[in-house]
Amino acid sequence: MRSRARKKQEKRWPQEEVNELLRLPDTRLFLISQGNEICLTFARKCLLCFEMRPRILQKYVTGELLKVFALALVVATGVMFLGSSLQQMHQLNLGPRQLLRLLPFLFSLVIPYTLPVALLFAVTLTYGRLAADNEIVAMEASGINLFWIFLPTILVGLVVSAVAVYVNQGFVPQAHYRVRVLAKDEPEIMVESLLNEHLITDRPVRFGSFRLSFDNYENGLLHKVVLVDVAPEDGISKIFSSEEAQVFIDREKNLLEIDLYKVSWQAVRKDSQGKDEVHSGYAGQLPFQQKLDILSLSREKPKYLTTRELLQRLKETSSPSEQAQAGQVERARILTEVHHRWALGFSCLVFVLVGTPLGIISRWKHPLSAFAFSMLPVLVIYYPLTMGGQALSEEGKLPPVVALWMGNILLFIIGAVLFYGILHHGLPGKGLFSGLAKSSGKRP
Repeated sequence: MRSRARKKQEKRWPQEEVNELLRLPDTRLFLISQGNEICLTFARKCLLCFEMRPRILQKYVTGELLKVFALALVVATGVMFLGSSLQQMHQLNLGPRQLLRLLPFLFSLVIPYTLPVALLFAVTLTYGRLAADNEIVAMEASGINLFWIFLPTILVGLVVSAVAVYVNQGFVPQAHYRVRVLAKDEPEIMVESLLNEHLITDRPVRFGSFRLSFDNYENGLLHKVVLVDVAPEDGISKIFSSEEAQVFIDREKNLLEIDLYKVSWQAVRKDSQGKDEVHSGYAGQLPFQQKLDILSLSREKPKYLTTRELLQRLKETSSPSEQAQAGQVERARILTEVHHRWALGFSCLVFVLVGTPLGIISRWKHPLSAFAFSMLPVLVIYYPLTMGGQALSEEGKLPPVVALWMGNILLFIIGAVLFYGILHHGLPGKGLFSGLAKSSGKRP
């Protein structure tokens, strides 16, 4: 009897609290529609929990985080922007005037990579300082649920991820294309860009119906050159191989000239019976000329297209007429680019989920120590998986969803496990984190 009376007494709660709930419009509608004590108790708990959240501490932590993030973003963007500018000057032999024209677009290309890194550093340093100064311990001792301290940081990660995704969908591909368009006014830049792109992607350089491949390029000299005419007007397929070739640009005649040295050539054509006739020979030097106008500036490559344009092209390649091998390769490249943009944008949120518990575990107060510790999961896990997955996805060896998202998924799992450990087992030094705290808990 006493236990039943005790249960009835637990279900009853003061009329003042009921009146307080009923003053809120949303709660009043909720109570009228449900009208039972279980839902009423749930609403009471939600209201009290929301009202008891530590607003001052949330503002304090968010303010500290945003200050560090702003400074880290400026520094990281400046460093990467300077490095990118010097790289373009070296690879494309740019002068000061040419570089100034490209600067705004280079800035747009750097931002998607600096946002995640700056946010990860800011989160790790902010929570590392809180843990090192025992502020996290004080919050727990005061009965504050650490979830409310982490919530603003997660919301910041969501906002930054949304910004990064938006930039990746439109601004970045347009910046890539504008750099290419500006290079059209400078033929030297255009040719240098095409040749250096071949060294990175290993895709043949297109000059009209010709395809150019080589092993090395330095000071205008190409080594181990192969030149193929894939669509000959006379019906004779031609392949030229040379040990060395030199590239010239004749502005007056608007010509691109490639002089092949020590050339072995092969020509194949069909005879009257449909059989191949092969002719071959050797030449000490063979000039090759093409109009500069044939340098393609069309937006064929996925990195020059916005995500909406890529999805439209994906529908075209999915048609029955595009089921050949070439169509499958193009489809893989498009899907790889689309998933790469989304995965890179949402890496900001994933880095927040990893950086927050790592900062608490490490307790680093010094910025350099926090930066080195925060970059470990990025350099060891995220970038190797993302870069390797991108290459495998473009070759069609892995589905793009798996290849481009496995770095994010793995870091998300690690972050979720660390978050669960902190929220349910307490701070490092006991339970799940005791071993890790002993190895990394020393203050600098």
